[in-house]
Amino acid sequence: MTNIPTAFDFDDGEDVYNTFIEALRNGLAAGNRVQGVPILPAQQGAPQTFDLNLTADGSTVRVRFRRDNLYLIGYQANNIWYEVAHETGGTHLIGGSTFLPFQGNYNLLARPSAADRNLRDVPLSVGAVNEAIRALAQNNPITGTGEQRRAVARAIFTLAVVISEATSFACLWSRIRFMNVQRSPESQLPGHDLTSLACHPSLISLQPSARWYHALVRWERTGHSLTRRSITDAALATSFIKGQPLLEIFYVTVNNIDDENPGDLFGSIRVTDSAGTVTIWNRGSRDWIEIKPGGRILLEGPSRPLYAADLWSIDLDLWDHDQDASPNDPIAQGTISFNPYGSVTVSYVVIADALYAEISVILINGDGENPADVYGNISADGGYGVSELFRKSSEEYREVKPGSPIPLSKTVVAVPTKNTLRINANLWDYDTIGFDDEITKGSADFQPLYKQSAKKRISGKYGEIEVRVMWM
Repeated sequence: MTNIPTAFDFDDGEDVYNTFIEALRNGLAAGNRVQGVPILPAQQGAPQTFDLNLTADGSTVRVRFRRDNLYLIGYQANNIWYEVAHETGGTHLIGGSTFLPFQGNYNLLARPSAADRNLRDVPLSVGAVNEAIRALAQNNPITGTGEQRRAVARAIFTLAVVISEATSFACLWSRIRFMNVQRSPESQLPGHDLTSLACHPSLISLQPSARWYHALVRWERTGHSLTRRSITDAALATSFIKGQPLLEIFYVTVNNIDDENPGDLFGSIRVTDSAGTVTIWNRGSRDWIEIKPGGRILLEGPSRPLYAADLWSIDLDLWDHDQDASPNDPIAQGTISFNPYGSVTVSYVVIADALYAEISVILINGDGENPADVYGNISADGGYGVSELFRKSSEEYREVKPGSPIPLSKTVVAVPTKNTLRINANLWDYDTIGFDDEITKGSADFQPLYKQSAKKRISGKYGEIEVRVMWM
């Protein structure tokens, strides 16, 4: 871990700002990586913090951030420390500080009693930063007017984006890089909308996040509820976890497909989170699949974890293919489940404290054949629902050699840190002559252990597989 910068003057311009963000990112990285992205240091005991002296247009303010999640937790002006309020009270993270009359959670900060501004409306300009630092340096958020308190809340909003979010997300950093061409405090970049950016994280926090949580899923769904927790209050707990908020999608069921039985389904299902957009099912109009009402679409992903700490959405664009001259019929599109010609059900869960498991299944013995013609089912159960990893009928068998991986449609699942991951397998070897032979039928259990791996074997009458799990 290199040294963390201690100060920055926004009057120094774009190039120096870029260097500052890079230095901040490098100084905060703990050395470990998840899919190539550096990880912030895990919380051990009381939260570790760092201070930045931020200057703009002649005004300077000292701002304090947490190292494990980059939260802006307070600032010092006129020798007085002010700290953002906690959702459920709690002790101060900054000794001798005065609680601000609002909380740091983005949803709560946007309320009329605080910043009275949504995240999407936060301006990214030199003028806005100048105004933010001036507001913190000159306004008293306790005894001042309502407008002065609002100015302080907006200042925290702005600096959280310009420092915390820009350090965490490369795409947002690239938006702010050209902020010096904008001088008005309220001006924004063309097309600027923080809540719609498809961002790849440049730093990953291992702590549960409560910056904002706003699901755009509006169709019929069977998702479990999630109680939002305060990051600050979680920091004061006596035990600490390695999990993070993750999204797990169990299945998509086609309820009706243009009143056909079966129908010819094509289209796409995509998930967008803070790390970007992932396609979990995709078929062209000439590559449709036959599916009956009540049938489940075999999802083909995600290839990485789905992060649920920040804004996320599931986008459906599903159609019924008509082989005659009539146009294709929409089944489910956008964030609406029902169309005139059909509907779907999406089952998902948002897990506050989760690890993700990277799963592979190796064929050890497939009835002594090389290759074996493997078909059947493999699924993962983390306690809240079942995710299909492999589903093939006897006509769809896959040739697999001993010692080779069975091609899974999905290799990453999210599991609560306090639950057990159970892999269920029912696999067969297809024989053109005679009866098919059972390769394996059974299950293997795995305990979520951060940054550890495990492997277990499941046997059957005529074969065996090895399940390998890596926890991250």
